[in-house]
Amino acid sequence: MTVHIVSIRDATPDDVLAFDLKDVLAALGKDVTGLRFAVRALDATGPGADDAAAQVRAAGTRGLSLTFDELQALAARVDQSIDAEVVAYPAGTDLETLSPSDLNLAKFPSNRMVLAILAVDSSVFEVYAKDATIEKDLAARFRDVRREDPTPYFD
Repeated sequence: MTVHIVSIRDATPDDVLAFDLKDVLAALGKDVTGLRFAVRALDATGPGADDAAAQVRAAGTRGLSLTFDELQALAARVDQSIDAEVVAYPAGTDLETLSPSDLNLAKFPSNRMVLAILAVDSSVFEVYAKDATIEKDLAARFRDVRREDPTPYFD
């Protein structure tokens, strides 16, 4: 299966990210609304960031299981993601049935994940996808979207 990885680097003149997870989700919109999401890591700032991060930690290694609408609501409580890992599986996936390989981001090309959104050190968002449409959606919304070579990302 083909894997597409893009990095989004839109920044303000002060070299701060000009967007956050809520903006990435808005760009992806209709193409991902039916997926089952798991927020597996979250370090962020904003009025609801501490509560959101606590929910994610309490969920354990499988992550906080959310629908697209629930993920949008969580993202709305965050002003800036410092580090985050949001993965998605096909609709109807029960996170409790996932194998260790299905939970491993390094196995993305061969596992059941279909999308991953990563905030990296408040400086870039990386999006992994098995659907080429995702890359087009992001390029239509953001100014600095770079296609990455997936080879060094995986085992």
